[in-house]
Amino acid sequence: MRHLICYDIEDDKVRARLVKLLEAYGVRIQYSVFEFNLSKARWADLKLNLKEKGFMDGSISLVIYPLSEEIYERIERYGSAAIWNEGDMVFD
Repeated sequence: MRHLICYDIEDDKVRARLVKLLEAYGVRIQYSVFEFNLSKARWADLKLNLKEKGFMDGSISLVIYPLSEEIYERIERYGSAAIWNEGDMVFD
């Protein structure tokens, strides 16, 4: 299951906690954007962690975009994003 998670968080401590969690599951492709390619079980685990840690309670700006394979294949990457490597992804 491929997804993007984007966020906008002013509080440095809250942002650092979220980044640490997201880095355990996916790849940071922009400052506030992570990309994931996870099994259904691993994706469910990430969402549960996000909820339990308060990141899905509406107190921060967090957006989750599901990416179909069709859409994923059409993604264009430029600049430093072009160096991103599929091998950097977390697969479970």
